[in-house]
Amino acid sequence: MSILRTNAEGLVPVELSADVIQGVIKGSSVAATSTVKEMTTNEMKLSALENVEAFKVGESKAIGTAEDAEFRPITLKADKYAVIVPVSNELLNESIADVFAEIQTQAVEKIQRKFDTDAVANINNVITSTGQSINVGDTAGQSLWADISDTMALIEAHGYDANTFLANNSYKNTVRKLKDDNGNALYSPKDSGTADELNGSPIAYNFGVQNDTLITGDFRYSVVGVQGQLEYKVLTEATVGGINLAEQDMSAIRLILPMGHVLTKDDAFASLKPQE
Repeated sequence: MSILRTNAEGLVPVELSADVIQGVIKGSSVAATSTVKEMTTNEMKLSALENVEAFKVGESKAIGTAEDAEFRPITLKADKYAVIVPVSNELLNESIADVFAEIQTQAVEKIQRKFDTDAVANINNVITSTGQSINVGDTAGQSLWADISDTMALIEAHGYDANTFLANNSYKNTVRKLKDDNGNALYSPKDSGTADELNGSPIAYNFGVQNDTLITGDFRYSVVGVQGQLEYKVLTEATVGGINLAEQDMSAIRLILPMGHVLTKDDAFASLKPQE
């Protein structure tokens, strides 16, 4: 049995690392609905094939080609997401497996929230660059649901499906009250562990989304990368969250998980913003 005190730095055992990674992916509002790729280095080359067409081919006829078809190179880059969890010095005398079982929930929550915040910022930057957003009330007299439908139409105009929604936790009350023109509720709450639905598509809540803003997109074109196992290191002389470890006779465990996020189709995402 490996004791943490005598193994103060290294890789978290594979099974425990996999549990944390799966916890982050499942709990992340972005990763849970994105394509997840395993990375072997901190960069992965992807490509998006643009302007592909199908052709009807007759007997003994050459197959046509789209002259403007091309591969657009995309780089998925992993950044190091770190969390530091203060623990008692006594806990360092436990096995590595027991210690990480105890701090797993905190680690998953902190990494997942920070990753989600960064991923949403990335999505917002892309939406800003494409200009695919509207404001509530842009079309006078229509309902909020009609505004949401218009936002979805920005994506659908390019041939994509608005298959996922992201909103801030404070937007829940607004979503619960949404009704169609016939007075039917558009919001459908689900059991724990399953995303709620808006108009039949999952809606997840992310603290990185600005208040009163709704993001939607075709999340088949949202890619999340995870590189390797979790790294850990025991810290004995540091100040964590205002706690001087040495003075408090405590230690801390730093965990690092490399993750990245990229969109492969910029025009597959849009947002509805509050009235200006």
